Amino acid sequence: MAEITQTVVKKRPPKLEKKEVLPPEPPGNSRVLFLATTAFFLSFAIWALYAPFGPYFRKWYDLSAGQALTIAAIPALLGSVLRVPVGILTDRYGGRRVFSVLLLFAFFPVVAAMFANSYLALLLCGLFFGTIGTSFIIGITHVSSWYPQAAQGTALGIYGIGNVGTILATIVVPILIEKVFKDVQVGPISGWHFIFPIYAIPALIMAFVYWTLTSDAPRRGKPKTFGDLFSVYKSGGLIWILSFLYWMTFGGFVAF
Repeated sequence: MAEITQTVVKKRPPKLEKKEVLPPEPPGNSRVLFLATTAFFLSFAIWALYAPFGPYFRKWYDLSAGQALTIAAIPALLGSVLRVPVGILTDRYGGRRVFSVLLLFAFFPVVAAMFANSYLALLLCGLFFGTIGTSFIIGITHVSSWYPQAAQGTALGIYGIGNVGTILATIVVPILIEKVFKDVQVGPISGWHFIFPIYAIPALIMAFVYWTLTSDAPRRGKPKTFGDLFSVYKSGGLIWILSFLYWMTFGGFVAF
């Protein structure tokens, strides 16, 4: 009897490991693409808002060249540094949530800049609304999650048009200062201060629009851990070359 039992046990097939079956790739979402591009356009307009103010701040507040440069650069600096942690948050919590919160958060320091009337106050406001420069990575993550790999290049190329938002600040701000608000004075507030709510109010509206009208793509597989996210840097030299090229191209764009 023991021999028969042993024979039966030996003939049992090995247990097969269950492989995780991923859902099919999402087909795309034109609404998310459109709203993400619009939000990115607006975000970059705010991110670049201080740069055209630089020469005016230097004249109005008798700043040194270094102080004027610091004010112009501080939003770009913080926005660039925060992209890595904000990108990780987007991977874990979804683009809809993170982009909406970012737009809502940006509203407050931009409005606060309306009442700033010193070098330190302007610097502090710029430091905080510089966080909206992280919008780039949020939108990339949100858009790409909605498109199959074969269509992601096209979708992200369309999304990249949002970079043009910097023109909304670089060209429009000097026109508003010289042509619209040059002689406006409301109590202690000079007319140019009213440029800030022109950009802040659309950000507030966009925060609610993005939260209401977008959605996150169905998650495919388990959320990535921090180790998974950073393991890409151990995958080979190509990732470092691409990072260097991104640093040179986009870094040069921001520097100019």
